[in-house]
Amino acid sequence: MEEKAQNPWTRGLFMLLFGMFYSLAGTVLLVVATAQFIFLIVSDKPNPRLTSFGNSLAEYIRQIAAFQTFNTEEKPFPFSDWP
Repeated sequence: MEEKAQNPWTRGLFMLLFGMFYSLAGTVLLVVATAQFIFLIVSDKPNPRLTSFGNSLAEYIRQIAAFQTFNTEEKPFPFSDWP
């Protein structure tokens, strides 16, 4: 459900906060991708738990991008549930 538009300065602060979360999520994505590659080399298949986490992390990054580009007013995690 969409939230009502908020004060532009408040939204700007949230955009800065989610910009930092986006950067952190990108770093975590790199770690997960590297770990998956190592699992693939060692066991010939990716780790299913990391695959599931990677999928939810990708959705979280998508939610941040949607908020940052004004496609939604709904704030991603930690202001809503983890995807």
